[in-house]
Formats: sequence, structure tokens, C-alpha cells
Amino acid sequence: MIGYQIVSYSAHDLPQHYRPYIYSKWLRKLRYGNDYFQLIHSPAYYGTYRTYLNNILQTLNCVVRLALLPPEKIDDPEVVLGFSVARGNILDFVYVLNDMRRQGIGRKLVPAGIDTYTHITKDAIAVLAHLAGGEIWKWKFNPFV
Repeated sequence: MIGYQIVSYSAHDLPQHYRPYIYSKWLRKLRYGNDYFQLIHSPAYYGTYRTYLNNILQTLNCVVRLALLPPEKIDDPEVVLGFSVARGNILDFVYVLNDMRRQGIGRKLVPAGIDTYTHITKDAIAVLAHLAGGEIWKWKFNPFV
């Protein structure tokens, strides 16, 4: 197992250099991991949904958790292995690099007390069931909160 750390930021305090990574991974994984989002005209999806994600990240109680691989050298940037975005008991998104899955990173990125999730992909159904230890079926899917 790789030595990584989980770092939490209020979305307002999230360092700017992480934002493009979060937006790009969230937008692409949602678009290509959910058949319905693929039906949306591409410029409409990327333009409108980026604004929607920005609104989530501006919510006062929004927390971004990052799984970071520490840099090998002082001048190297840390490597982002995954992230989650949550607002209190609401999980908006969780992402882990494909090569880093099945190592418990996703489980550590999901904060305690989640009972609602707002975004789902085909891969996420199985992953969330595993992360929640079967509890996902007790969680509510509500894309409108």
C-alpha cells in the first residue's frame, strides 16, 4: 500500500491549484460514467455543469477531502490520488484514480455521517456499495439537494 495522507479543506479555503483537477475529473467521470449525461449536448453540459459545480463548492459547509501522495522532493508537487466533495451529511462526489482503487482510499475520503448522495456513475454504484459496507441502500439518492 502506498503511503498517502487525507487532507480536508473548506471549499472556500481549497488551494487554487487543486480546482482544475477537481472540475476536470468530476465533469469527465460524470459525463462518461452516466448514460444520461452523455445525451446532453457537449457545450451545454460543460458550460452549465461547471457553473453548477462551482455553486456546490461555494456552499458554506462544503468540504473537499484530498488523498495526497507526498512529494519525493521539496520542489515536486504532491500527487492527488483522489478527492471527495461533501456538505454535511450529503456526499456530492468521490473520485479515486483507476490505478489506486481497491486500496481503501475511497473509504477514507467519505466522511462519517453521510446519508444522501447527489451524483452517481455506473462505476460508483458498486464502489459506493463497497464503501458503505452495504449501507448505500440506506443512503438516499437525491440530485436536488
